[in-house]
Amino acid sequence: MKTFLTFFVFLLPVLCYATEPVKVNFKCNIHTINKEEGQPKNPIDDEFGGYVIIHKSKHPNKFVGKMGLLIVRDCHSIDDENPNYWAFDTECPACKAKGIQSEICMKTIVLAECPKCRAEWQNIHMGSTGQTNRMGKYHLQAYKATCIGDTLYIKNY
Repeated sequence: MKTFLTFFVFLLPVLCYATEPVKVNFKCNIHTINKEEGQPKNPIDDEFGGYVIIHKSKHPNKFVGKMGLLIVRDCHSIDDENPNYWAFDTECPACKAKGIQSEICMKTIVLAECPKCRAEWQNIHMGSTGQTNRMGKYHLQAYKATCIGDTLYIKNY
């Protein structure tokens, strides 16, 4: 009986939090989003690839993931007319596993890092979600990114 109560009191809330779905539904103009977000360096509409971070704190009433979105344009697309875009949640999964909230950031066009635990994700510009340093067991939460004309749509449903 004691084990049963322990499960419900301590483990069930953790399991519910871990599996809690987050609605993502965001759209932006690829030519203006970096300016709107105040991130002029490595813009997402650059032909050589770029990125933008959408911080949840700036968009509290929008569906932008748990902590925000990291949107990346692939600089190695086969088709320059239709480049690949990738979208990831900015919540660090390595910190989340320890019960800590932390937001990843971009170190370079190809490398994302968590400033708290120093977990890294390389080749993020090609859609790679796997951690590339230390144990390498955490993956970023990826979302579907579709570009139609100048508008980028990011959804998870």
